[in-house]
Amino acid sequence: MLMSTIVDGGLYRESTFMLQGLFSPELIANRNRFVLTVGAIMVGVACLSMAMGVLAARCSAIATQGFARNMRSTLLGKIESFSFSNIDHISTPQLITRATTDINTLRDTMRQSLVTLYRAPVMVILATVMSFIVSPGLAPLLLICIPLLVVLMVILLKVGQPRFKRMLKMMDGMNQAVRENLVASRVVKAFVRGGYESKRFDKTTDDLRQAQLGGTLQAETLVDRLSLFIHP
Repeated sequence: MLMSTIVDGGLYRESTFMLQGLFSPELIANRNRFVLTVGAIMVGVACLSMAMGVLAARCSAIATQGFARNMRSTLLGKIESFSFSNIDHISTPQLITRATTDINTLRDTMRQSLVTLYRAPVMVILATVMSFIVSPGLAPLLLICIPLLVVLMVILLKVGQPRFKRMLKMMDGMNQAVRENLVASRVVKAFVRGGYESKRFDKTTDDLRQAQLGGTLQAETLVDRLSLFIHP
C-alpha cells in the first residue's frame, strides 16, 4: 500500500501526493529520476521483506519442530502412565493417530500462526488507517465487513468441526485395519482372507477420502468467503 501510494500519487496526482513531504519538489518534477528513485526504494523494500520472510520461516520452523518433539515426548510419558482401564478404553490406532497426524497438524497450525497472527493485526490496523486517509467515504465499508467476516468464520468453524472429527475417526479405522493386517499377516494368509482384508482396507480408505473431501471443501469455502470480503 505504501508503494502504491508513492507511485500513484507521484506519477498521476502530484497535487494530492500524500508522501510528497518525503521527496524534494525537484525530484518529483524530474519524472525519470523520480521513477528510478521510487523503483530503487521498492526493490530495496521488497528485498528486505523477502529476507525477513525467510528469517521468519526459518525461526518458525525451528520453534515448531521443537514444539512437536516436546509434545511427542509428553504424549509418550502420558501413555506410559495409563492405567489398565485407560488402556482398555483407548485403542492403539487412536494413540497412533494422536502421536503422528494430530501432532503434525498442531505443528503446522503453530507454524502458520507464528507467521500470520503477528502480521495480520498490524496489516488490519494499518489498512484501516490508510483507508480512512485515502478514501474516508469508502472506509466505513471496511468496518462493516470485519464483523461480518468474524461471524462468517465462527459459523463455518462450527459447521466444519463435526466433519473434521469424523475424519479423525475414519483415520483411526484405517490405522486399525493396517495394524491388524500387519500383526496377523500370517493368519490372513493361512485362512486365505487376503481378498476380504483388501476390500475392508479399500472401504476404510474410501471413507477417509470422503471425510477428508468434506473437511477440505469446508476449508476452501471459508477461504472463498474470506476472499469475497478481502477482494470484492
